[in-house]
Amino acid sequence: MLSYWQQPADGPVLGSTFFMDSGPRNQEARNYHSDGIFERVESEFLEEQKRNVSHMERHGPTDELEIVADYEYEFDPLGNWTKRTAWLSTPSLGQRKLYETDYRTVEYWNK
Repeated sequence: MLSYWQQPADGPVLGSTFFMDSGPRNQEARNYHSDGIFERVESEFLEEQKRNVSHMERHGPTDELEIVADYEYEFDPLGNWTKRTAWLSTPSLGQRKLYETDYRTVEYWNK
């Protein structure tokens, strides 16, 4: 369990987030509020070890689907991603749209 402070309009409220692995490549996170409601995020990872997310869904307090994110990767020869593309869709969008593309350079040192 992780505790956090949320800053609503009327001041901070203590809440909690629980993470539960539902399989070697799946995780569910629930974000509880002090009034007992919660949102949940379901994540699927490409592989068990590195935990690069491939698919994520956020569900609201009444379990309605709010947003879906799909991730695509390009990897270097050692298996670290060098390009990650995020696509988002919502019920109102109807189709997925490009949200962002991230690039990173990983430097390796020989001893």
